[in-house]
Amino acid sequence: MFISVTLGCGGDLEFNFDDFVESDQKFNIISYEIQSVADLFNERFRLKSLDKSKLDLKNTLIDKIYDEELDFFFDIVFPLPEFSLEESPPKLLLISPRSNIERLDEVLLTARLTDAEIVSIEQDIESQTDYSSIIVNIGGIAAYPSIVTEVSDKGAMFKLIAHEWLHQYLFFFPLGRAYFSDEDMRSVNETLANIFADNLLNNMCKEDVYIQSGYCLQNTDVSEKDFDYSVYMKDLRQQVDFFLLAGEIEKSEKLMNSATIYLNSRGYNIRRINQAWFAFHGSYADTPASSSEINNELTNFISSEKSLGNAIRKLRSIDNYQEYLRFVDEKK
Repeated sequence: MFISVTLGCGGDLEFNFDDFVESDQKFNIISYEIQSVADLFNERFRLKSLDKSKLDLKNTLIDKIYDEELDFFFDIVFPLPEFSLEESPPKLLLISPRSNIERLDEVLLTARLTDAEIVSIEQDIESQTDYSSIIVNIGGIAAYPSIVTEVSDKGAMFKLIAHEWLHQYLFFFPLGRAYFSDEDMRSVNETLANIFADNLLNNMCKEDVYIQSGYCLQNTDVSEKDFDYSVYMKDLRQQVDFFLLAGEIEKSEKLMNSATIYLNSRGYNIRRINQAWFAFHGSYADTPASSSEINNELTNFISSEKSLGNAIRKLRSIDNYQEYLRFVDEKK
């Protein structure tokens, strides 16, 4: 997930997170940056020991960036993939209208929030406004250094780091700077970062050295064969969109509440599904929570190019959604 110091696209909204969130519940990105820059300085000058697993992840990503020829100038990778591995990264609070699914505005919150505080904030927003709200855990933030959730799966952690690095890289081009211009450009950026990370790891897992070094764990999914989460979630999103388009807000919310209960009975740990939940997860068009064609468009375009890096070098100059649509249409 890409961030700037100011989050959100909600500019003219008559809504203020300060009415619902205490200052000590917010994540202080400035304090994080100051501490992280100091840590980087100490690591560079050997005043702080380097974590070997972190160094391995960093060097592996640099190698793959060179393979895709995404070095910035003079054959130097820029920005360098610097990251902080956190067991509990910040949480994200976002709002959506109840009448439609739209990622209106958001703010980062501290990881120290209790379950009671999370419920209280969401309930206060929904009882005092006509917005749907959700507080979600996130996999990473493209600050610098990026903040990445530390997980036991080495391949999954590599993908999180690669995803956030692409956001940092694209910030220096029109595509990345258009992230906050509208919801569609946010989705283009997030989906491209997911595809980039997936493709890098998939390509790595064709090489024995990465299989042997633990990046490529075999799929141990033991989920029930009679239930397809992706199909279920896509169908749910279509039904919710149908009810909302018809103005049947309460019906859509009852449906999402029932779906939350059902999915938890199937072993899927989802705290709640509402309009804001879909607004967040729908930003990633490669997930079943999305109703967008962006994933198919990007996947088809990338597969038509000689390399992943070549595709990104062409996409990075796009600065608005209309230009993006013209671009992918010309490439069909």
